[in-house]
Amino acid sequence: MFFILATAAFFAAIVLLLVYTIQINRTKRDYLGRNAVRKITEQAVESSLKTQTHLTCDYCGCVIDTTRYKTCPQCGATYGEDREWKNRIGVNRDRMEELIASGIGRNRDELRALNAGRMKKARTLLTALGLVTAFFVAMMVIGLSTAAKEKNRSEKIGSDYLPAGYSFTETLIGESGGLRVEFGDIYVKQDNYWGETETSYGIEVKISNPEKKKGSLAMYLAAANSKCFDRIFYEDIGPKSEIVRILEIPYYYFGEDTLKTLVIYDAHFSGDDYNDSADLQKEARVFETDADHTVQEPQIKGDILLENNGLTVSVYSEGEKTYLQITGSDTDDFQIVTYTPDLRSDYNGMWVNVFVPAGCQYNDEVPPPGTDADRTLQLECTCRSRPELSFITGMMKISE
Repeated sequence: MFFILATAAFFAAIVLLLVYTIQINRTKRDYLGRNAVRKITEQAVESSLKTQTHLTCDYCGCVIDTTRYKTCPQCGATYGEDREWKNRIGVNRDRMEELIASGIGRNRDELRALNAGRMKKARTLLTALGLVTAFFVAMMVIGLSTAAKEKNRSEKIGSDYLPAGYSFTETLIGESGGLRVEFGDIYVKQDNYWGETETSYGIEVKISNPEKKKGSLAMYLAAANSKCFDRIFYEDIGPKSEIVRILEIPYYYFGEDTLKTLVIYDAHFSGDDYNDSADLQKEARVFETDADHTVQEPQIKGDILLENNGLTVSVYSEGEKTYLQITGSDTDDFQIVTYTPDLRSDYNGMWVNVFVPAGCQYNDEVPPPGTDADRTLQLECTCRSRPELSFITGMMKISE
């Protein structure tokens, strides 16, 4: 409420200040300069001289009626410089300049008197506006500073986050050119949705940036507890030297209530300065925790469609749904793209693009077929570490 009133007062003061400024400028436009005052003064002097209407001509002695004649009616001489004309009221050039200066002074004093009250109010408003502006700037600086501190410190661990009770046995993800990224503490959070409890893990990611480089960190997570999923951790890195973030992983990605292994297959820093860019972790790497937990070996289900270079592809059904299962080699990592030209898909035929680390397993539901379509599948399997193991299959029939 205070900020609303302060903002309203701020804009009201600006409006009043504009009003006073317009009034002051209008008054200033009425100010008479030296030329205008000279003209008025000369006209006044001439009018004063003409109140005494008769004058004797210096040249011929003729009496001139100044209300009727601008020159002597007898000899035609002008009387603008006539001694009697000037001396009659004691007006000369020096006196004329004194009258002009006096007129300018009076005009200026009247102007100042008219604007004195307005100028005082305007100065008061300017002072108030300065104070209010300083207040808003201070609040903005405090807000930005608070936001920067909030952005560049550990995310708050609320009461819904609890320590997991175990930690990673090795924490360093990668480092390059002074930039260092590593895992920190592990937390567990449970949420209740529609009467069901869902668990997720909050893992601290610590970023040490002593050289205060600017850029972004992208880190790809491939599997947990030997179950594949595709998740990315992304963070804009600013000028702070220490940043801590929470990486949240829902447990349903791997279906177990304890995190034993986590696989990262790519961590890359893209600096605003291209020379700062670096691969922090390129190949797949398994991070283990010291949790008292045994990870179950992947179980192959259903009908096997393919076995090649340690990869096993099978299809199984649960209820009315059909699932594709890809079980990785025990020694090599594969990037797998599946093409399903005869299946309905939002991806124009390609519905899976997943990284399967060694010894991990990927499961996904197969979309239903279109009308009168065979359920067929083609795989493109790429091994980065040993390209000779890469292969592409022909069309495989999934099921009737």
